[in-house]
Amino acid sequence: MGTVQGAMANMLKMLPHSKINQHKKTSLPVSRRFFLPAAILLFTAWIAAGQTSTEFRYKDPSLPLEVRVNDLVGRMTIEEKISQMMNAAPAIDRLEIPEYEWWNECLHGVGRAGLATVYPQAIGLGATL
Repeated sequence: MGTVQGAMANMLKMLPHSKINQHKKTSLPVSRRFFLPAAILLFTAWIAAGQTSTEFRYKDPSLPLEVRVNDLVGRMTIEEKISQMMNAAPAIDRLEIPEYEWWNECLHGVGRAGLATVYPQAIGLGATL
């Protein structure tokens, strides 16, 4: 039982507001007392400012098209740019660009978009003579 009471007494001595430690000076200098809250406030402001600066300018319709295009292409890696040159373009999650399929057949119109007008090819027209 003595070791439990000794341990409790040691824990009470560590608490700054216990009656045992009232005779000791526990207050920190003003500069140290306000450092941590000020640091937290500045860090929070820095994070908030960083979030507004990372908004995607290419999604802002009030900006000119050239500015929006340059912003989007400037954010893409070489691999992402190459992947967008294929007809089955994968999504780019970090830029919030969805996956899309843009294949079509120009000689016949938009042939794989469901119902479409199919234009005859030149070789087909030539064979009719």
